[in-house]
Amino acid sequence: MEKFDGKFVKVRFKTIGGYGQYRGQGSIIIDSDSITICGKHVYTLGQRWGFGLLLFFGILLITLGTFAPGVLIIYPIVEYVWLKKEDIRVPFDQLRKVAANPKKQQVAIAFEGKKYTTPIVLITPKWMELQTILKEKLSGALPE
Repeated sequence: MEKFDGKFVKVRFKTIGGYGQYRGQGSIIIDSDSITICGKHVYTLGQRWGFGLLLFFGILLITLGTFAPGVLIIYPIVEYVWLKKEDIRVPFDQLRKVAANPKKQQVAIAFEGKKYTTPIVLITPKWMELQTILKEKLSGALPE
């Protein structure tokens, strides 16, 4: 079992498609038959809209209509603060793509799963080791 600690970020890899869904500090644990992603991810798009509208109308009501928060206030809250702590296990046969950005020490992983949990992008100093292990487990991985 190997553990890779780092920071999950909302970054888009062209070869992977989509933005990283996990945010903040977390880790990836690799065991004999799967990876476990430990950290916080965004909620579904519908839930984020619901939280945003709740915040908008809640603040509007509390301030008696004198202040209405805009997108510049609500968006960062639902994308980076209001997150769901969840550790998910992904068997190796559900991995789809792996890519890396050596300059930024980032590894991106796409897998079969809920749209609001995949893909993920992890910044870790052990990025090369993580990428090597994942590419060994994944047949047909994308080149860097």
